Amino acid sequence: MLNIPKRLVEKLRWEMGDNISVVEKNNGIIELQKVADKTITKDEIVLPALQGEAGNTFASLYVGGQNMDPATFSNRLSGLTRALARMRKNRQRIQK
Repeated sequence: MLNIPKRLVEKLRWEMGDNISVVEKNNGIIELQKVADKTITKDEIVLPALQGEAGNTFASLYVGGQNMDPATFSNRLSGLTRALARMRKNRQRIQK
């Protein structure tokens, strides 16, 4: 739970329950960004990031898999498997 000043919420026209992204910049500044309305579930918000993560991992395995040592390849392959499992879980929750 994050407490955001009321005047900031009113100025940006956010509502209670909206999904906000918090990112810390290099110089210690915190950036707040509205990701989605309160009507959208967390699973729907997280799914595109999981798809991007799985896509990037697959691409790295496809392009550089032949040049990786077996331990690195196995580690990245297990990361891909975990990302795919989380995607499947999120899709199942969205469909319910």
